[in-house]
Amino acid sequence: MMNPSSGSPTPQLSIITISYKDPSGLRSTLKSISSLSLGAGLWEWVIVDSSPELNEVVVNEAQTILPKDKVVIRRIEKEPRGIYSAMNDGIAAASGRVLWFLNGGDTCADALAVSRLTKELDANTSAEWLVAGVNREKDGVVQYSWTVQGSVREALLGYNRVCHQGVLYKTTAFQKVGNYRTDLKQASDYDHLLRMVVAGLPELRSQTVIANFDVSGLGAQRYRDGFREMAAVFRQIKSQMSFSEYVRGVSKFYLFYFLVIVLKELGHLKVFQPFKPIWLRLKKMI
Repeated sequence: MMNPSSGSPTPQLSIITISYKDPSGLRSTLKSISSLSLGAGLWEWVIVDSSPELNEVVVNEAQTILPKDKVVIRRIEKEPRGIYSAMNDGIAAASGRVLWFLNGGDTCADALAVSRLTKELDANTSAEWLVAGVNREKDGVVQYSWTVQGSVREALLGYNRVCHQGVLYKTTAFQKVGNYRTDLKQASDYDHLLRMVVAGLPELRSQTVIANFDVSGLGAQRYRDGFREMAAVFRQIKSQMSFSEYVRGVSKFYLFYFLVIVLKELGHLKVFQPFKPIWLRLKKMI
């Protein structure tokens, strides 16, 4: 298939990476995708770069490491205007049929699986997105893996069990439900996932972990702010849920608030240390 705007082959996959003042994180992402191959297919790496002076060396490394006959590198220099604005810039710049957001510091966990799942989604004529799993890491150590066991709709009720790093999107999904809201600072990916579910966009699911997501920098205040945004987004779709769904969602929201906010702030106290394994298991389950 050809790209009508350029006459060149259309990439099967576009990996979109947002980078701001973190060249080491960008380098980690580069190393993790360097072995990715789609066989005869082409893929591209779209870097939305808000600190080009810092990232120049890494981008030059990418030109050397990634095979030019299989990978197209697009570097978009933008002023920092927030993560979701940058993700929208990446969508606009991407030319692939399938999109994957892997931001600076996030890494590919299984290149072979990404290749297989990209081809599976691209070949499916009805599905608009594919939900896979992620490893949640802290300081380079995997704390636990997240995969969607039941329906995606249930996984989004009251708490986001779907990380965008673990989702492959067809470009047409954004054409149907729009891009990310830039008025939200932390929950726009949650809002976008809910919009796709409410719109009834068919999805594929896989229990395979495809990405490593680093949560080292997420403090209690950021969790608290994210909770408020997620709660507001959830209330906005109340009319499109059944009563039982809404009750389950609200219940999970407040359980999440207790587990993540209260225990994150008090977890350093000695009295809470024996409960840490239980806390991690509950956090994984909700």
